Order: sequence, then structure tokens, then C-alpha cells
Amino acid sequence: MATTTATQWSMVTGCVIGAAHEREGTTRQDAVRVHAHDDGATVVIAVADGAGSAPEGGTGAAAAAAAAVDAAIDAVTAGAPPIDAANRALDAALVAVERVAGERELGAFASTLAVAVITREETGAAVVGDSAVVVSATGALAVLTGDPSEYVNETTFLTSTNFDSARRAATIAGPIDGAAVFSDGLALLALDAPSGRPHAPFFTPLFDFAATGEPGAERDAALEAFLSSPRVRERTDDDVTLALVAWRGTDADG
Repeated sequence: MATTTATQWSMVTGCVIGAAHEREGTTRQDAVRVHAHDDGATVVIAVADGAGSAPEGGTGAAAAAAAAVDAAIDAVTAGAPPIDAANRALDAALVAVERVAGERELGAFASTLAVAVITREETGAAVVGDSAVVVSATGALAVLTGDPSEYVNETTFLTSTNFDSARRAATIAGPIDGAAVFSDGLALLALDAPSGRPHAPFFTPLFDFAATGEPGAERDAALEAFLSSPRVRERTDDDVTLALVAWRGTDADG
């Protein structure tokens, strides 16, 4: 888990091990990184979910999330638009996982990855697998990269041979109020069935929570307590990861 505080964004992250992993004595396989660009008005989020069938999935997820954020920030700094930065992040994540794997079987490090690059002019997202990016703009919620539930039974990983053709990327113009990036462990709570649309009673209080108070370890701990609560654990025994950002600056600031 990592949280960075920017002047104009409030950011909160939570990443907790699932009950199934606890029963099996295995480690958490999700990873999350959030980082604010030096301009204070740009933020990058990466959430990776190691494949349950991959013995080194957690290692792959950690490498993917870290490399994705670094690559996206480099791209934004060089002037790339958010959608390009998000796509470059996915490509860099694969290279990082390949580097970590070395001579070992690449599939052992399989992981999904969702990246969001948010500016006041545009938000771009790129996803491989069944994690998701939800944005809030003037109170309206939308899954930025399509319905992840379509891919539940046919998840593609960064290490899959069809990774490039299976990636989903999208952009939305204009400023947003907030964004949430989450692993598929939260899908049953976060998305309405069968439409796949964001479940407003789930997201609205979470965005309100992210927008108020000072970000930091206590806020992250509060979010993790929610993710570990019976309300969540009754719906999923998978690892659950959620990164929230809410705008609290003014457009004159950034």
C-alpha cells in the first residue's frame, strides 16, 4: 500500500488479504500504487491483481504496479496525454514483470493491471484483466473502460500472449470529481448486476470519505477496516484493493 498526498487531490488507498488466502496460508496477491505529479493537479493510480493460479502472482503484481506508475509519470512529464501515458504504463509493467521473472516461467508471475492517469483536462485509463476504473464527473458515475464483468471467466493477464489485443483503454475529457480503481474482488459490491454499472450506494459515501479530512495513514487504515468488514467479506473471499482520489482544489490552482 502506498499513498501520496498532493495539494489539490485527496487520496486514500486500501489493500487487504482475502479470506481464501488466509485459509490457505498464502500471501496477498494484490498491489496498489498512487502518486501525484509535481504539478499537483495530476495523479496516477495503478492496481494489480496477481493470478490465484500463479505461484508468484503477488510478486508480479507488485512489480507491475510500481513500474506502471513510474512510466505514467515519466510520460506525463514528457507531455504525453493521459491515455497515451496509461497505455505506456501497461507496456512498461510487462517489461518489469519479464525482468523480475528472468529465466523463470513468465506465467508464474501473471497479474492483471488497471491504470488511471488523471488531469484537469482529461482522464485516461488502460486495463488488462478484470480490474476496473470508475470516475465521478458532476455526480455521475461511469466505468471508464467498459464492464469488467464481461471478462470474469476469461481474464487476460499482462503475461498472456494476447495481452496487447485484449487491453481496454478509454478517455474522458474535462475535469472529474473523483476516481476509484479496484481489483475484481470488489466487483460484486461495486457494480450492479447485470448492467455492470457503478453501484451508487457503494461509491457515493466512499467518494465523500475521500474528499473530507486529511489523507494519511489513519485514513488508509479506516478504508482497510471497511474492506475487511463483514459487509465486504460476506460478498467475496478474494483479496480486495481500492484506491480513491477526490479533487479538493480549484481549477485556478492547477
